[in-house]
Amino acid sequence: MSAARNIPYEDNLAAVNITIDSTFTPTPQGAKLGVGQTITFTNNSGQEISLIQFNPNPPQAPSGPGPTLFSDVTDLENNEVSPVLTPSPAEGSVNYLIFDENGDEYGPFSIQLGDAVPLKIQIIASEIYPATAAIPKLGSAAIYSDDQPCVQYPITWGAKGNPFTTLASSAACGFSSNAVQTTKSSPNTYPYGIDRPIATGGGKIKVQ
Repeated sequence: MSAARNIPYEDNLAAVNITIDSTFTPTPQGAKLGVGQTITFTNNSGQEISLIQFNPNPPQAPSGPGPTLFSDVTDLENNEVSPVLTPSPAEGSVNYLIFDENGDEYGPFSIQLGDAVPLKIQIIASEIYPATAAIPKLGSAAIYSDDQPCVQYPITWGAKGNPFTTLASSAACGFSSNAVQTTKSSPNTYPYGIDRPIATGGGKIKVQ
């Protein structure tokens, strides 16, 4: 699994190209880039990619849906390079999915522009959105309760441990800077549970 690509802000003049291979895996899988960085995708999969879909951050009401950062890419032919994608707003985090010509889904994969806006993971009525969240290595995320009124959920981590620089042991009430965590761990998938055993439901953090 490829680690996040860290590009100094002052070098962010040309678009960063993300290449998609025959397994529909992008390189890099997790990209931590500068504020306002433009991107392109190159399709080396051997077939048409029907859709590259960017998901809102956060995905659900009441605090979402938020921005997707980039416009979706449709009908990207094999060996074709997408148009240059310009982020709006210039700073933020996003997960995206890749769909092959048969509609099969791959991902999520991650992009973070700058350091100010983490990937936002909501817990609403004991459900996690997104249930699987992708974050670049050295990128950031915030796990928080979006219940109205707030329910502060305990978080338990699986055998692979906690992927953040400090222990995330509970979900904050609503999004705030206090909820933001930075990933420290090697690329891997880190399961966690909320208010019930991990085996019976929970979420996953994919550090890429």
